[in-house]
Amino acid sequence: PHPDLPGRAPLSRPAALLLTGGLLLAGCSSQDPATPDAAPVGRAPLVLPAPAPTTEAAETACRTLLAALPREIDPGVARRVLDGAPARLAAWGEPPVVLECGVAAGSPTDPPVTVNGVEWTVRDTGDGFLWSTVGRTVNVSVAIPGAYDNGVELVNPLAAPVEQSLPAS
Repeated sequence: PHPDLPGRAPLSRPAALLLTGGLLLAGCSSQDPATPDAAPVGRAPLVLPAPAPTTEAAETACRTLLAALPREIDPGVARRVLDGAPARLAAWGEPPVVLECGVAAGSPTDPPVTVNGVEWTVRDTGDGFLWSTVGRTVNVSVAIPGAYDNGVELVNPLAAPVEQSLPAS
């Protein structure tokens, strides 16, 4: 494992090959990558409040980011269908981990953390943590409920899409 990321042991070679093959096959899907799989049976689409207004440039950057986001951010923490499909929101898991694009930068008074080249601040919200990017032309926040043990493992798969879709300012 990476020394800065606590957690799981590295995959064995057979498991890594199996996972890589599965990802390649999944990448051949004809489904729109911006549209997550249908909600599992018994799980209704998630309803989230509408995000605050932002600029057209931010809306465009956010659409690009949402199309690049992964279907799963941790084993069993899969992307959710959102009711009304808000253009700047994405969610995974239950309780939902919610990403909002086009927000204010994280506060300089909150502790900074760099995950795979993306700088974040982390704020304890009492019932979880709010991770917010800093230094991007368009910033993102990720609300992680306290039910999840390690926020860095959930934010890690989001770093590459953020890095590629939302340039540093």
